[in-house]
Amino acid sequence: MTTDTWGVETYHVNVGNGDCSFHVLAYLALKDRRVAWRCVLIDGGSAMSRVDPGTDTYQPHPVRQMIGFLTQTYEWPNSSNNRCQLDTIVISHWDEDHYGALLAMIKDDAAINKGVIDYLKYTDDGTTLRPATYFYVPNWAWGWQWPKLNGAPGKYINCDAAGYGSINIAYEGYKDTVVEHYVPFCMLRTADPNLQGMSLGLVLGREFFFNKKCSVNVDQVPNLAALVKANPPQDPKIQPNDPLPPSMYCIAVMQRQLGPSPVGVIPDAKVTRTNRVSIICIIYWTDTKRISHYLAGDADDPTEVDTINWLIRSGVSKMTTMKLSHHGSRSSTPLGFLNACNPQNIVMSTPSSRHIHPCTFRVMAAVEMCFWY
Repeated sequence: MTTDTWGVETYHVNVGNGDCSFHVLAYLALKDRRVAWRCVLIDGGSAMSRVDPGTDTYQPHPVRQMIGFLTQTYEWPNSSNNRCQLDTIVISHWDEDHYGALLAMIKDDAAINKGVIDYLKYTDDGTTLRPATYFYVPNWAWGWQWPKLNGAPGKYINCDAAGYGSINIAYEGYKDTVVEHYVPFCMLRTADPNLQGMSLGLVLGREFFFNKKCSVNVDQVPNLAALVKANPPQDPKIQPNDPLPPSMYCIAVMQRQLGPSPVGVIPDAKVTRTNRVSIICIIYWTDTKRISHYLAGDADDPTEVDTINWLIRSGVSKMTTMKLSHHGSRSSTPLGFLNACNPQNIVMSTPSSRHIHPCTFRVMAAVEMCFWY
């Protein structure tokens, strides 16, 4: 790989409360041009964080602002309208400070222009316009208990037999809707093994830039080398002589990392079920065997211990950037993880007045960070 061919530009967005990051796979071989080849959005912050406490009015949506910024910053050859269109959306888990603002924005925009949202992708077979943006979530429901799961998926989103996700544009906050009205907007993929037609393999082992599924059973991926072999970073539009681009892999979800299932792991009872099932992903450079970013939502300590053991077995001894899980909470990102991987950069998401975690500092509240790899 030559460093002037591929890059990943990551933007950690200050959403006021919660997590939000954009990851742009950029093609850099063209002189004086910044070409966005793929764009992945992970989480979108809390809907409540948009309210100005001084005036009690809603502020401009940070995700929408970032999409406008990215549209102006890059060329978009794989877009239908030469603007930022998301190839992939990942909701790390169903806590409102990770999905609330994003789904509220999609709901509002789905009610306009017959459901076609300009920052999402669609395919047209001549008769029907179908969603083409992939949308990944860890779980869909917890049996009869899902309504207690922080208002998560059921009232917001439906999934049909073909795997298309639809958003309920009649849904209003935490209130029940009188008339449901669903508009298709994505290709929905969930790791919930309890939902008919869904499985761990629809998320675990996935490559998020190109939305490719792992070609083997997730139990048969003992390390990163096996993952790259089973799911190489390839795109038919990339020239044959070009180096392979970096990959964004899901390496854990629903308290399961790739490879054989761990035995005897006891989850921390103090950690909520929503946090425990968080999606964990990495940006990996095959040629240099380097991890340039690690993101894990609000994953709990036992899950991350399994994940770091899997990475150590893969030969990983360092990474460029790590985002602390659960906003720096003591229930996540064990110290051994930091010692084992020795990250050059550590990112902590913005704290809130509701949840001040032990390792989170107010000084981060007004910071937007950008890292170039």
